[in-house]
Amino acid sequence: MAFWEKMFTARHDNDFWKHYLEQVFPNTPDLEYYSLRGEIREKYANVRKIRNRLGHHESVSDPNRFDLHQIFDDMMAVLEWRDPVIRNWVDSFQTVEQTLSRRP
Repeated sequence: MAFWEKMFTARHDNDFWKHYLEQVFPNTPDLEYYSLRGEIREKYANVRKIRNRLGHHESVSDPNRFDLHQIFDDMMAVLEWRDPVIRNWVDSFQTVEQTLSRRP
């Protein structure tokens, strides 16, 4: 995950994102490439943080620390920006929303 987060930093704008971001993510909001690239990087960073906490067997249930609903929505948004068919496919079997709705 750190690799992908770092790929979406400004240092890769001239090599990749300035020219190819719309091709890689054809269904994105109408933003300048650098704003969009920053949004994608931020979403990846949030996923990486929670993945690392889970990898270290730490709790992610504290709502003051992680907004799990928002992180899930961000993940689904990136999938949608890449390909709505993939997003719909993931949505057809995911149980995250159901699980989060039962959260105490």
